[in-house]
Amino acid sequence: MFRRLFTLLLILSIPAGYFAWRRYTEWKTEILREMSMASRVADTAVGPIEYGTRGQGEWILISHPSPGGFDLIYRSQLRLDGFRLLVPSRPGYLRTPLSVGSTPEEQADAFAALMDFFRIERAAVLGIGGGGPSAIQFAMRHPGRCRALILVSAVTHRMPGERQLTPAENFLASILETDFGVWAFSRITTSLFQDIDTSDQDVKNALTESARGLVPWEERKFGRANDFKQFEDLPDYPFENIRVPVLIVHGTDDQAIPYSHAQNAYTRIPGAKIYPFPGGDQYLLLTRFREIQAVISGFL
Repeated sequence: MFRRLFTLLLILSIPAGYFAWRRYTEWKTEILREMSMASRVADTAVGPIEYGTRGQGEWILISHPSPGGFDLIYRSQLRLDGFRLLVPSRPGYLRTPLSVGSTPEEQADAFAALMDFFRIERAAVLGIGGGGPSAIQFAMRHPGRCRALILVSAVTHRMPGERQLTPAENFLASILETDFGVWAFSRITTSLFQDIDTSDQDVKNALTESARGLVPWEERKFGRANDFKQFEDLPDYPFENIRVPVLIVHGTDDQAIPYSHAQNAYTRIPGAKIYPFPGGDQYLLLTRFREIQAVISGFL
């Protein structure tokens, strides 16, 4: 009896598995098609740098979070209308090789090289999450080319290595670090974030696009691994030497990059402005992007 039941379940699972795999391959093919159409590579003085651009107006160069890539240019709900956005894939991500620069200092110089390619004299630099150190270094190393520095939920000081995961967490991580795992997870994403109002279509889109922004994982994992290595070795930056206008935006309840990172920069950068989001967590850019956009636009 048990053998017959098992055989029946196995037979029924075959069409379901085929259907799931077909949906996944269609999903991934669409993502790769979007990326191939939008991706461009600049031949700069420090090597090839992938980038995306959008909009018109004053330049804002965005140092993307960890993980990430140039595709933030069309995935983020942070539109920043009225500005021209330039988003490079930082070294180790997608089509920008890690040899272009593994440290935040080298990545800051790569930003300057990309600006040379576009003949951009000055730009505001926006550092998000793990892109914070590279943005900070740009303001320190190239102050004459940095119109302003904006840090959103950004890393500003040393972060310890990732804690030891439990066997169950390791298993889940191994699944999510595959494109199929990301697809499967994205099918149930909105139901997992119970504290997020997914009735807001723009918020729902932000959650969906954040998952799509992890694909292809194989071409992002080296950049992410390098970022976390750099975070462990970050020196105590001389924030007191920054002389450009600075805006800091951070959620007070951020569990991934604690609010102490915002305080560290704010209390030491002369004239810095801070906009804390009380109760804001690590999903701030996915849920409060309209407010963040208004704050940034007002600052610039």
